[in-house]
Amino acid sequence: MKLKQRVVLLAILLVIFIFTKVFLIDNLDTSAANREDQRAFHRMMASLHVELDPRLDHTLQSPWEIAAQWVVPREVYPEETPELGAVMHAMTTKKIIKADVGYKGTQLKALLILEGGQKVVFKPKRILGFRRAPLVVGRFVNLRTEIKPVATEQLLGTFMTVGSLKRLALVLLVGLQLDGGVMTCLFFFCSIRVSTWNRLNYLKNGVLKSALKTAMSHDPISPVLSDPHLDALDQRLLSILATVKQCTDQFGPDVVLVEDRMTLSHL
Repeated sequence: MKLKQRVVLLAILLVIFIFTKVFLIDNLDTSAANREDQRAFHRMMASLHVELDPRLDHTLQSPWEIAAQWVVPREVYPEETPELGAVMHAMTTKKIIKADVGYKGTQLKALLILEGGQKVVFKPKRILGFRRAPLVVGRFVNLRTEIKPVATEQLLGTFMTVGSLKRLALVLLVGLQLDGGVMTCLFFFCSIRVSTWNRLNYLKNGVLKSALKTAMSHDPISPVLSDPHLDALDQRLLSILATVKQCTDQFGPDVVLVEDRMTLSHL
């Protein structure tokens, strides 16, 4: 074989070798990333799975005192703690000793005081990692036997009874279609925390639905949401991501994504 042919053959073999190495490295990187995503997914699911167990393995035997010690400037409760199930169990089982009107807002809220003096309200943000929001747990409440006997006059005055409804009061809308108006503020200000943006991206492709199912699987009123409701939440998540993408395309990620020095354990 002539020297020129040998050189050409070696060059071809070298190119094939380089492309093979690059392909293998890319595949290895992708596989490693996929494995890390799987591990992160399982870590998040494990943290959302909370058994409502009344037992407390703590020097303090009051769930309310334990919960009070959790509160710090950046969060109301820690991401993981063995006493979380006991505190949530107390929230859903302790006797209601007083009921009053909740604080500001446009939706119905009732401020309840449970046995032991703990205040709770009817109002969930654990999935998004917003631990600055209070703990949420489901609870069946009998309005007639648990609320009315201990309700204040102000709260009793808000109850709708037969004949008390005003003629123009709006009770039900038929065929209501959401127009996306709730995202007006997001599109108007075009600003979102980096940690929130990362978490929202992590929850797409059905992860939000799985996470909600896991978080609510041991709730006392499970199943809280049906599959069609969960599918609707997945669709709304895509709308939020599309709105932020529109903002970053218009103003750039450096303007839209706000650094908040928060880290999420799953990322």
